[in-house]
Amino acid sequence: MSKWQSRIFVFGGSFNPIHNDHIKLALTARDKWKFDRIIFIPNGDNYRKKSLSATPAKIRFEMVQAAIADMSQMEVSDVEVNDSVAMRTPITMRELHQENPHSQLALFRGLDALHRVHRQCFQLANMVVIAVPRKGFELSFAEMIARHSKLQQFNERIIYKDDIVCGDLSSTQIRQAVAEGQSIDDMVPSAVQDIIKREGLYSKT
Repeated sequence: MSKWQSRIFVFGGSFNPIHNDHIKLALTARDKWKFDRIIFIPNGDNYRKKSLSATPAKIRFEMVQAAIADMSQMEVSDVEVNDSVAMRTPITMRELHQENPHSQLALFRGLDALHRVHRQCFQLANMVVIAVPRKGFELSFAEMIARHSKLQQFNERIIYKDDIVCGDLSSTQIRQAVAEGQSIDDMVPSAVQDIIKREGLYSKT
């Protein structure tokens, strides 16, 4: 019997915009990996990605909210939306830990970004990191661990899942398609596309 009351999959990102591969991963976490809750956490306006400057956090939050509106066990948190701290993942995870002391928290990371997980996150008692392969990233999981002493130290806190690969679809690809007047019908949920059109996002004009 698990010592945790529930298991929470923490999915942070820019979501500029959220797209079908994000949804696919969340559904995999819920249906295949058996997480009880999926929490999407859009980055705030002060996050390091320059591409976020033209898309306010509140709009990106709304797009995530619209994308998962009819999906059970999924929610979106605004914990970073109005925050002035640029690199706040450790703070966010501590807050989630305090709110859910009897739940296991699983922070999602693509394998290419695994080494950037802050040491403070690994040190939380109820915290693990779920890493998945990234399309086009050549290093194996074992090679990533071998290259970074921090990952070696916290190796027992890392769970590698190779039954899904990220990177077939990217938000950059979608923004470019919109700018070029191409269809994104098969890339994002229709509710997200409605917001993109309403706000005139990613258009050159």
